[in-house]
Order: sequence, then structure tokens, then C-alpha cells
Amino acid sequence: MGALPANAASGETIYAKIRRVAGVAKDNHPHMIDPTTGLPQLMANPPTITAGAYANQAAATTAGYSKIYTALANPNIFYSTGGWPVWYATNYLRLPSTTTFPTGNGNAGSNPNISASSGRHTFIADSAKFLVATTSSSNFRLIVDGKYMSLTPTVSGAASPSFTLVDFTTVGGRQRRRISIEVESNTALFGVDVAPTEGLYAVSSVDRVRYIQMGDSITFDTMTGTPAVPGDGFGHVMADRLGISDYRPAGNGGTGYAANNNGAGLRMQEHMFDALNWSPDIIGLCAGINDDSAFGWAASEPGLASCIGQARAYSATLPILVFGVIGSAGGALAAAHVSWEASLSAYLSFLNDPNIIYVPIVTDPAGPTFTGSGSVAAPAGDGNSDLYFAVSGSPHPNVAGHLHLGYRMADGVLTAIANKA
Repeated sequence: MGALPANAASGETIYAKIRRVAGVAKDNHPHMIDPTTGLPQLMANPPTITAGAYANQAAATTAGYSKIYTALANPNIFYSTGGWPVWYATNYLRLPSTTTFPTGNGNAGSNPNISASSGRHTFIADSAKFLVATTSSSNFRLIVDGKYMSLTPTVSGAASPSFTLVDFTTVGGRQRRRISIEVESNTALFGVDVAPTEGLYAVSSVDRVRYIQMGDSITFDTMTGTPAVPGDGFGHVMADRLGISDYRPAGNGGTGYAANNNGAGLRMQEHMFDALNWSPDIIGLCAGINDDSAFGWAASEPGLASCIGQARAYSATLPILVFGVIGSAGGALAAAHVSWEASLSAYLSFLNDPNIIYVPIVTDPAGPTFTGSGSVAAPAGDGNSDLYFAVSGSPHPNVAGHLHLGYRMADGVLTAIANKA
């Protein structure tokens, strides 16, 4: 039996939908690579940014920004993705995407520790300039019509809410623009203010796809070197390349199917609710580096089986992407990574589930994603790790490595679903 239709009216399956939206996104998404820098392309004419432009809402209103779109009152305007909605101090919207460990009585639902990595609040702005109101001293980046304004986050002022002015007056003036406020970690959105003759509008709800990826610290956007911004993690890159509008990284550092960060984190099967409670169109399982190094395949297989079992209890046909091991093929664990992926592939073949999609990394037929044993700090001249890892021996790629990994994994997904109905 194939996957349930993504659009019941048209009969389009989720696989057909992903192929279609990926085709649209191929040449226009935020993580398009600039060949001169190897990093995401930037806006040619960015707006002027002034952090802490006004002391408070009253001052902003007096200055002419009197049409106020708060996140609390306008959930239909802001398409908030990257996590589930949590309200901080009543009026501030945060987007956590993973549960790291339960507190209280040990039940995962009892006051759990939840963490946010990178989310986006997207809307249409018909304005020459607007104010972004966030929590104080918070980091965010702007994506305007599909391109980053800068790869360096804007840091808001000390007030809360803090009002950051985004001014296009000298670079096109008033126009209709698609804006994404990409928030980092616990940055919370209060709202956006414009002049009384201007307005904000919701983006189209057509072709939305929600993909939630379970994983470890690499899924949760940990990277070495600089710049190191969560929104450039490989999952975000992969999702942008595939045209996926709502990607959520449910990763916990030091964990996997067997590893639990020495008791400080939840194994993937212990917080599958982070994916299954939020109506995903597709989910991903991405682990192995922490399991392979300390436990091995035999001790990890039951955890993977539990993840798949929970997903199948939720839906008999939910597409499940299962990824191989993220790690340098030239490192000390090279042989173990190859063996792990061989065991993983054999196990998934045994399950014979048409909606489990395996995407190898170390044993990718197109070649391993990472090669060599060096790093930027200590190049070895034996592979691409010289460029893609800031520090030798670290499992965490740098930003260039995350970009490379995201593109390779997007290619792997498209290859794996190419012939799926």
C-alpha cells in the first residue's frame, strides 16, 4: 500500500508533492549557494537595520507605527514553523522543537525541558519599513523574498519587547515582500508594526509540508567554527532544497537509539511524541554516531524498532526517512560506520515497508558524504574533511559541512523517492 494522498482532492501523494515542490525550490530557496563564497546567497540590496529603534510600544506608535500585529492576536497572519507554539510571558511566541529530558516525577509530560533551535515566522509585508518586536537581546535573521539579508544574526535591543527597524526606503521603498523572521534558540516574537496605510498578510497555505526529524546534536544544528548559526544546520538546508515549508529539528545532543548522553537526555524512542504529536506529513530518523561509537548495532536496533513501531502505531503509511551515520569516512570509526550502515540497510530491507525510505551517508552509492581525516585547523590532504570540519575528530561539521551535508541528503531523498507513487 502506498502513502496516503497529500492532496486527497487531486490524488497527489506526499512523494509526488515533494518531488514537485523540490522542483520549484531547486533554483530559488534561502540556502542557494553563492559560488564566490560557498555560503548562502545574500540580498543584493538589503534594508537598513536599526536595533532598539524605539524604547517601547508607545514610542513606536507615536513615531507612526500604529498598526500593530501581535503574534498572540494574529496567528492567521504569521506562518510560524520550526517548532510548536509556546507562549512566554503571555504575549511572546517561542518555537521549541525537542524535549531533552523530563523533570518532576520522571514522566515525559511532567514539566519537560524543551529546547528551540531555529524557527521562522513568515508573512507578506506591504510596506516601506516595519518594526520587528522580540524579546530583549535576542538573535534573529531576515529572509526577504527567499534570500538572507545577512548570515550574521541581528541582535535586538535591551528592552522587552525590543523594536528593531527594518527600512527599505532607499532600496525599493514600499513593495509587497515575503518576509521570514528566522529566530534563534529562545528568541520569541512579540509582533510586527507598520504604518496605518500599510499592512501584513498571510502567505498562501498551498503546498505546505511538515517534516520533523528525530536525531542527535547534529540534527539540532550543532556546528563547529564560525559562523555557527542554527538556521544553517543541514536539516534546514535539506528542507529548503526540497521545498519543505515546515522543518522541525527534534535532536538531542549525545543521544541516539541506545545513547542517552550519559543519562542526561532522552533516547529517540523516548521522545517520539515530539514528532508524532504534531501531525507530520513525513518524519526522519537520523542517528548512529553516538550509538556506533559506544554501543554498536546490536544494542541500538531495539531503539530503532521502537521508533518505527511508534510511527506505525500512529499511521500505517506515514513516510519515514531513515538516514545512515553522519561522520567522516576517513576517521577512526570508518569501518564501524560502514558496518553499521550495512546492518541498518539489511534490517530495513527485512521490514519490507514501502514507506520506509533509507538514505545512506557513508555507503552512499554516489560516494561517502564526508571523506578524509583532516580539518580546517589541521588539513590532512586526504579528503573533503579538510574543508567541512573545523576541528579534527569532531562529529560536528562546520557551516560549509552542514551545507554540503544538507544538499547531499536532499539528493539522497529525491533519489530514494524518485519512483514512488
